[in-house]
Amino acid sequence: MTHDEIVVLFLDCGAGQEIEKNLHKFSGLHFSTVKKLVMRGVAATVWKNLSCFDPKDHQKIRSLLIDN
Repeated sequence: MTHDEIVVLFLDCGAGQEIEKNLHKFSGLHFSTVKKLVMRGVAATVWKNLSCFDPKDHQKIRSLLIDN
């Protein structure tokens, strides 16, 4: 199971607060996961933990966060 799948599973189960507290423990997360996190209202946590996400997605993530 990938880190993306784990994050989405937790979000779908209503454990968004646990993901928000522990996002720094994940790595290589992709843009699709970022969109789900932002929809759950944790944009500030995404920004603080930008290094957890795939570096090739950083520009798209910044744009998404600015737009929201």
